[in-house]
Amino acid sequence: GFQIRFASTEIFTPGDTVDALVSMNPAALVTNIADLKKGGILIINTDSFDKKGLEQAGYATSPLEDGSLGSYQTFTVDMTKMTRLAVEGLGLSQKEADRCKNFFAMGLIFWLYDRPLDPTLRYIEDKFGKHPEVAEANRRALNAGYNYGETTEAIANQFHVEKADLKA
Repeated sequence: GFQIRFASTEIFTPGDTVDALVSMNPAALVTNIADLKKGGILIINTDSFDKKGLEQAGYATSPLEDGSLGSYQTFTVDMTKMTRLAVEGLGLSQKEADRCKNFFAMGLIFWLYDRPLDPTLRYIEDKFGKHPEVAEANRRALNAGYNYGETTEAIANQFHVEKADLKA
């Protein structure tokens, strides 16, 4: 897992709790749910919450169905399926396509917090430019996540974080 921190003021600590958590699978949920503030935003990739994944994470019942996530704003998203659709036609294997899920999730979070895509699109070009099909897949996944946020009615609120006024 990884953590993205941004604020309208300077950040001095890594933080003990988070306002939003994206859980790509049951193991990630069981490992990181304690870091999410009560009332925080929980986005779950439902495609990985199958019987095998739940058992491997030690869940006797699905937390998506047993009410245990009731103290969070929980949103379920078929990220794997939507990412595969976004990168379709690029000739990637299923494993390669699934690696783009992080960019889908990032695009959704960028929409949620009203963040621009341009810096990340430049990063993708810098990092993956020598592999055009991988760069294109990651761009498509990032945009698909952002567009999902714009078009879904499941997530009603969007947040704006002002740019921090910091020394260069």
